[in-house]
Amino acid sequence: QAQASCQGRARLSCASLFVFLHTMWPLCGGGAAKNDGSVLMFHIGTNNWQREGEFAPGSGILHASMHQTFNSIAGVKCYSIYPSKIQTNPKDDDTFRIFKLEHDI
Repeated sequence: QAQASCQGRARLSCASLFVFLHTMWPLCGGGAAKNDGSVLMFHIGTNNWQREGEFAPGSGILHASMHQTFNSIAGVKCYSIYPSKIQTNPKDDDTFRIFKLEHDI
């Protein structure tokens, strides 16, 4: 795994780097690094979360739960992205985004 820094430490797989740069980078201030012990995480989901009337498999529910849990820990900020044909980006939460698909998963 490659390592990157943006407001702390982030671990990114090479495959997720493109998605990270184009969808999440602006949310974390474009790269201003801090060495304050905080942790910045990026989760790339392969299945949708269960919201907006769309059923989710177990891995999507687990991803959503982990995202919420990590963001409840002091000093941790977690950003997530996952695919969906149906769902839209949230208006009240800037910590996750939808990778829009034109087909079912």
